Amino acid sequence: MNYKVTESDGLKYIECVSGDVLFTDESDALEAVVFCHENNTNMLLLFAECISDDFFKLSTGLAGAIIQKLVNYGVQTALVASDEIVNQGKFSEMVSEANRGRQFRTFPNRIDAERWFVDNR
Repeated sequence: MNYKVTESDGLKYIECVSGDVLFTDESDALEAVVFCHENNTNMLLLFAECISDDFFKLSTGLAGAIIQKLVNYGVQTALVASDEIVNQGKFSEMVSEANRGRQFRTFPNRIDAERWFVDNR
């Protein structure tokens, strides 16, 4: 997996390295959980480019499986994705529900995602 530890103004989180598809199945989420815990953080920043296209097709069940795994292990996850991706099909309905909680949210940019991490520490 290609992750890096990012620290900024007392905030420490793990982020995926853009360009590599890291999340293709549920076991990838478990690897991210382990990496978070090894680095003493419960915050994970993902970019849409790092996630299999199947994640955004709810019929595959991949989004539900990955998000549930991250929630079960207490990893607060921010997904940076364009409006085009977030608003497609049934995925937009799932995002509407998820964005009400404190464990998984989508954001249009890194700055908003980091602000959410700070506000929910």
